[in-house]
Amino acid sequence: MNLIEGKIGEADGRRVFVSGSGTLLPLPDKYRALLPGRDVTYGIRPEHLVVSPGPTAFAAAIDLVKPMGSETQVVLSLGNYKIVGMFRERIAGKTGDMIFLDLPVEKISVFDSGTGKRI
Repeated sequence: MNLIEGKIGEADGRRVFVSGSGTLLPLPDKYRALLPGRDVTYGIRPEHLVVSPGPTAFAAAIDLVKPMGSETQVVLSLGNYKIVGMFRERIAGKTGDMIFLDLPVEKISVFDSGTGKRI
């Protein structure tokens, strides 16, 4: 699982995750009761990242593309964090290219940074 440290924030009247490098990532509505400023860890599995045709959720820089038979593993830089995506389709990008990704919010996990327990 990709784990990113940050805080609960607010944007457009909704709760969002704000990474340590300032990237805003979506949160499901079930986290709307969390207070802004709370330290949390955002978790998303590599196979749940989705390539988007345009700038919808966020952009990440490609560090490495590894074709692995029926899947392609891609190491990405998201601000100061390295995350891994596992995609069924081929990824044509190369090191340094930007890729746009969407996240299915129902697949996101949020953990308390102090205890490590899932919220």
